[in-house]
Amino acid sequence: MATHETPFVLPFIRWADVVDIAPGVGSPSQRRLYDHEFVYVMGGDGHIVLDGTAHRATPDRLFLVQPRVWHSYRADCGETLVLLGIHFDWTPRHDTLKFPIYRAVEGNAAPVESLFRTPREVPNWSLVSTPFLDLKGRLAVRRALENVVSQYAREDEYSRDAAGALLAHAVFQISREAQLLEQMALGAAMGPDALRRIENARRLLENAENWEFSIEEIAARVGWSGDHLRRAFRRVLHTSPGKIQMAARIR
Repeated sequence: MATHETPFVLPFIRWADVVDIAPGVGSPSQRRLYDHEFVYVMGGDGHIVLDGTAHRATPDRLFLVQPRVWHSYRADCGETLVLLGIHFDWTPRHDTLKFPIYRAVEGNAAPVESLFRTPREVPNWSLVSTPFLDLKGRLAVRRALENVVSQYAREDEYSRDAAGALLAHAVFQISREAQLLEQMALGAAMGPDALRRIENARRLLENAENWEFSIEEIAARVGWSGDHLRRAFRRVLHTSPGKIQMAARIR
């Protein structure tokens, strides 16, 4: 039978499934992974402990467990904790099939140092400031990850690559949601009036009829100074008014 080659570099999925953790039961001990794992809470109530810090595991919270991070799971309050998990490498490696689904490093057991992947985050999602994403009421990521698990479960010669492609899409969706959640948090701090002015300024900057105006003139049209507009753009949009205008001109 002819072999196939994938023309794109896709995430390599080692394992993807949905598991149930019974009430009062959890991981037998702390463990560390060689690879990365997305953990999406599908249902129930419990805790996920990451490097000694316990986080509530409630429906529609998404965690990213990085290599070397000690972690464990437990179900609480008499409810089964339902977790969707995906173990993966961001890109395939020559040793990508040389270890099992996960490697638990317990007690004084020595890990195989060469197998630990380099920790990597999803764009727009800083694990230091945001250890999990609370996606309650925002189901796009859940559906995307469910599609990954469904495709991986087909177990034919294309299923791993197809699931990897779906995971790449899911990562883009996660990045987008992380950015939107950050903007919502900033919006709550800055107030709706400030967000309206930022959005009005962006529309003005992207309109070709206004390209002859300076940033200061655009800022004045929304009732701000140029410096204030630049600070607001950096804080909320992570870019500058000039870059917004330049991108519009290029398009």
